[in-house]
Parts: sequence; C-alpha cells; structure tokens
Amino acid sequence: DGSYHGAMRLTEHGFPAIGLPGTIDNDIVGTDYTIGFDTAVQTATDALDKIRDTSSSHNRTFVVEVMGRNAGDIALWSGIASGADQIIIPEEPYDIKDVVEKVRYGYEYKGKSHHLIVLAEGVMHCEKFAAEMKEAGDTSDLRVTNLGHILRGGAPTPRDRVLASWMGAHAVELLKEGRGGIAVGVHNEALVESPIL
Repeated sequence: DGSYHGAMRLTEHGFPAIGLPGTIDNDIVGTDYTIGFDTAVQTATDALDKIRDTSSSHNRTFVVEVMGRNAGDIALWSGIASGADQIIIPEEPYDIKDVVEKVRYGYEYKGKSHHLIVLAEGVMHCEKFAAEMKEAGDTSDLRVTNLGHILRGGAPTPRDRVLASWMGAHAVELLKEGRGGIAVGVHNEALVESPIL
C-alpha cells in the first residue's frame, strides 16, 4: 500500500511513476493476480502435499496456517490444489462446531485416515484455532503447522516471472509516453490500467 501512495506522490510532484502489483497476498484492487501470488501458492501447495503425507501415515488432523494478511486467496488456491478437507478464510463465515463435526464424520463414517485443514492467517493463528477445536469437542490427534515466511521466499514460478516482465515492459512504455499515477494489472489475461489510488 505504501508503495502505491509513494508512486502517486512522486507523480504529483512531476516525477511520473507507475505501480506494479507485487504482493503474495493477491489483495490489490485493479488486477486479477499480483506478482508473487503464484509462487506463494506453489510453495504452499508443495508444503501441504508433504504435510498430507505425514497426516495420512500417522492418522492425524493437521491445521496448516498460510499467509495472506486479510485475504484468503493463498489458503483457497493452495487448499483446493492440495485436496484439503476444509479451507477456512476470512471472507467466509465458519462455525467451529461444524469444523469439528466434519473432522469426526470423515474419520467415523467416511473411513478417512487423516484430515487437512488450511487456515488463512487473517482468520486467526493456527494454535488458537486448534485450541478452539479442542474446546468444541475435537478428539482427533491434532497438530498445527504455520508455514509463515517460507511463502515469501524462493525462486519465482515461470508465471510470476512472465507476469512481472509483461507488466514491467508495459510500465516502461507508459513512462516513455510521460504518463504516471497509473497502476498496471491483468484482467482476463489482458493488461489493464487503472488510477493508482
């Protein structure tokens, strides 16, 4: 957020600046995808696949917290990609009793050997969520993992590399035209421009 405000102030003072949406959280208005989001989802999915293996071999329930600030995009995308049993995001209400009931039902009636819950950090910390599950009657062998800042590092995916290059090249063209105060984004796989604030 601060970068966009700074770019707008520079433009207002005669130094045209263009904003590029760079955040793993995918929470910037004016673009379908931000630079870094795809990489974070890939990293989270890799970790969730590994945790699911452990969960299955040890008959455990795992609550795995992923970053995203107040947006649930990383949790939603990586949870779907990894076949999570439940995904809890700040954009959708949930009832902790329903969460616990789904865990119990999976073990007792569907013959599941594990249960994977992906929790967006904007909901609450995984330790608190697990404590609430226990208070609501969860009796499974429950573990928590916070993927934390591992999602912010590593080599970018090819999609993020291409997206950054594509947006960056367009930003240079806009600057060559003397334009500023614009944010570049992508919508329906096409570049778009919008006022930076």
